Amino acid sequence: WVSALTALGDVQQYRGDLASAEQSQRRALAIASAYFGAESAEAATPLNNLAVILGQREQWTDAESLQRRALRITMQRLGARHPDVAASLNSLASTVQSQGRLVQAESLFHAALDIRLATLGRNHPEVAWSYTNLGWLLQEANRCAEAVGMADSVIAMRTRGDIGDDHPMSASALVLSGQCLTAMGRSRVAVGQLREALRLRRAML
Repeated sequence: WVSALTALGDVQQYRGDLASAEQSQRRALAIASAYFGAESAEAATPLNNLAVILGQREQWTDAESLQRRALRITMQRLGARHPDVAASLNSLASTVQSQGRLVQAESLFHAALDIRLATLGRNHPEVAWSYTNLGWLLQEANRCAEAVGMADSVIAMRTRGDIGDDHPMSASALVLSGQCLTAMGRSRVAVGQLREALRLRRAML
């Protein structure tokens, strides 16, 4: 029942029916908690899914509470340095950033990046997500030079073949770099980055 309800909730979320998706994930969470325990691995999945839905509905406080609970469960099950913990930290950081708490969000993004580099290696596609997330946060904090550094790390991964043109962060890093370079007065270089990002996105349509 739990897996069926979470899958149903995923479909409803994809279709934009967030109210029904939230109901499905809450039912899955209630069943998982009743049969396996509130701190069980089975409860972690609907917890995370529900947090994402609440975030989409801009219910940030409730989303953050659920993400912290899911993070605690994941750390208890897998240890503090597991890639799944990095994924939970990354999701929590995005929610914290959405509430304007950039210093705390940056710390969480860095923690996720550190785990991914240590456990997956610098060439893993998940690392590109961490670099790009950090880069966009740094841009929001008006730290464009640092943001360009993060974008350059992703661009280098693409150049090495660690990620392909179809990886979402390939285009995102180019846009980030282009916007920051423009803000830094380097518009000639920025235009090239933005044109390449546009080419990648058109190719994916």
